[in-house]
Amino acid sequence: FNFHSHEDTSSKVEGFTLQGGYGLMDSPGGLTVGGAVRCDTSSSPAISECVIYGNTAQAGGGVYSGKGYLPRFWNCIFRKNTGGFGGGAVVLRANLSLEHCVLDSNVADSGGAVGGYYAIVLVRGCSIQHNSAVKGSGGGIKIGIGNIWADSCDILYNSALDFWRGSGGAIQLSEISYLTNSYISDCLFRGDSA
Repeated sequence: FNFHSHEDTSSKVEGFTLQGGYGLMDSPGGLTVGGAVRCDTSSSPAISECVIYGNTAQAGGGVYSGKGYLPRFWNCIFRKNTGGFGGGAVVLRANLSLEHCVLDSNVADSGGAVGGYYAIVLVRGCSIQHNSAVKGSGGGIKIGIGNIWADSCDILYNSALDFWRGSGGAIQLSEISYLTNSYISDCLFRGDSA
């Protein structure tokens, strides 16, 4: 799915399995982005009850949100997606809402499940588990610049595997993130490692 014309939440994707995608070229000679879903140009679709499985891209193995405003995912499963540059399941340079989603066994260089850069990430009632950052930080979630609001999530057994650069097995907020605006409440952390 390629959202690129200012779509809002009345643009809905519901009940699909999105599997085996390889993403779109971001620009001539650029990266492949969004193995299953790409949101750009202030697009804010509502995606629910979907399985996003086994997709690959250089940025955002499952989903890429470049200039999208606020894509919303509700009750979706992101599993075994691979992102090179960042975000096995999701990478973004915008805002994102994940509610009651499962992010499981995704892999990226950095930000195993979610990589956010210049982003506000809202995760509520999600299970973020067994994701890996293989060359950098943020086994579960990496926020480069921006902040995270996490509420009532299980963040379990994620890992940042790189011996020299790996930090934040569960969540990694960079030193230039807006830490005063980040919020983590009622979350369970277990078995995360860096």
